[in-house]
Amino acid sequence: MKGFTVFLPFSLVTLLAGVMMGAFAMFPSENMMGLAEFADVGPGFFGGELPFTIRLDETIVLDAWAVEPALRIAGGGGDRDILAAPGQKIALSHGTAVVKSVGPWSGLFPDSGGNAMAALSLDFGGGSDGNVMGIHDGEWNRVGEEMAIYFRWTSSEEEARKHLVDAPASMDSARWGAVDGRRVQWFSSFMQGEGMRLRSGESLFLLDLDMNWHDRDHAELGVRPAVLVRSTREGVIRDRWYPAEVKPTNSTVIFEYPASRKRLLILCAWDEEGVLAGAYEDGQETGNATLESGSVWQPTGSEYSLRWRRALRGALFVPPTNSPFVAAVLEYNAKEIHVRQGEALRIEDDVLRFSSGKRAEAYRISVLRPSGSKEEAVLRPGAELALRFDGESDRYTLRHENVRPGEGIGVAVSPGRSLGLIAAGVALLVIGMMGAAVSLRVRR
Repeated sequence: MKGFTVFLPFSLVTLLAGVMMGAFAMFPSENMMGLAEFADVGPGFFGGELPFTIRLDETIVLDAWAVEPALRIAGGGGDRDILAAPGQKIALSHGTAVVKSVGPWSGLFPDSGGNAMAALSLDFGGGSDGNVMGIHDGEWNRVGEEMAIYFRWTSSEEEARKHLVDAPASMDSARWGAVDGRRVQWFSSFMQGEGMRLRSGESLFLLDLDMNWHDRDHAELGVRPAVLVRSTREGVIRDRWYPAEVKPTNSTVIFEYPASRKRLLILCAWDEEGVLAGAYEDGQETGNATLESGSVWQPTGSEYSLRWRRALRGALFVPPTNSPFVAAVLEYNAKEIHVRQGEALRIEDDVLRFSSGKRAEAYRISVLRPSGSKEEAVLRPGAELALRFDGESDRYTLRHENVRPGEGIGVAVSPGRSLGLIAAGVALLVIGMMGAAVSLRVRR
């Protein structure tokens, strides 16, 4: 009996160890390895402790949304979540809004330390959503070859109306410059004799300013301001006219005067609720209007329409190119309203918040094997890529959900088991069974 009490437990332990080792060998577990500093797109491969190297070549944005964008509306009827899909109608307290689109957002961010800015878009017949522009206070923004836009933040409506009349006739935007290598020396004075000597030895001096210059040899330029500049170099003197707002070709003189352009749009705001807009053609006013955020205005006889976004006393402008923000664009009471992600926007008695959702993405992956061969694959949502290598018993799995562009990638590792490990498990299993059998025979 003493032999039984010692030997049988040993046999049972050996039997259990054999079962566990065999199961461990035949059904491997899976561990996660993380690759740090994984690059979105770049020339370098990243492998960490893995026996291969990997690179994310491209992130492909699919048409579908992995998580649908939605609008949360808080109003008299309580909170509601509504899918933000184009064409979706949204009942508000005082009317119905329609979702026009969901896409990248561009516009003004409030910034107490920033300068006054305006955001707007122009439509020349091809749609206005893609050409949002930001203009600083006191800045002229050129559009094409013939148009310029001017924005001014004022202290009152009275001052705004004064600027609306004075800006087109002002010389404040005029300056001429001497090109000295890669530098330009600008002059805001148009007094005769103003100028400088360039590093090349050439001297440039202003002789005259003609506000109604016209050249029969360049009739296509029409009547416009021009400066007459004298150039002296190695004893050779040459006097030449330089018309305003004409791109110079291999010239040492530039004359900028955006207010002299054929078509002008003047914008003056004194609060953040609206703007006073004036349109001019060839120096003559063709109309003016007071616009609220989201309003559209087409001046009489013009080829364009203005969609006013907003003006802020202190702001930063987010350009449309590579914008990290998404917005839902609504149409409500003939106005276009942009509800940006993370923003609470009040429309009369309702407050709207937009959740941008998440675009479904596929990832183009390159894997460089130890042998030097390269394998490429595209991981779509729900897909995975299993890798095995010669001489390696482990299996590596790349899954779509574990790819985080700009952060890292998770690689699932399933450790392989050798035949020796399986054989050892079987041996322990047999020893355990034999020991149990002997113990039972002794007991009898």
